[in-house]
Amino acid sequence: MAGRTEKSAGPASRCTPAAFGIRTKRTLESERAWYHVHRSAAPWLTISAGILLAGALVPFFTGTGAAQFTAIMVGCVLYVGVLCTGAIRAHRTIPSTTVE
Repeated sequence: MAGRTEKSAGPASRCTPAAFGIRTKRTLESERAWYHVHRSAAPWLTISAGILLAGALVPFFTGTGAAQFTAIMVGCVLYVGVLCTGAIRAHRTIPSTTVE
């Protein structure tokens, strides 16, 4: 498993991410839940990356000063909003049987 490390804490050992990911109690309890949430959140990540890219490119086509700053800030706020929404919605899709 690339990017993951195994913690040995007795019989209830958990698989935890090494560096990044959607880290909640439920995703850290089950490897199946971890992968389910990340597969569900992938489209949201793609959309948010497109928003961030658009927010970074728009200032090149606008005036100077306040318009550029506003375009960058709106892109960043939308990026964070869509990313958080995707993580929350993906987390809510975890089947109750996935977490053991």
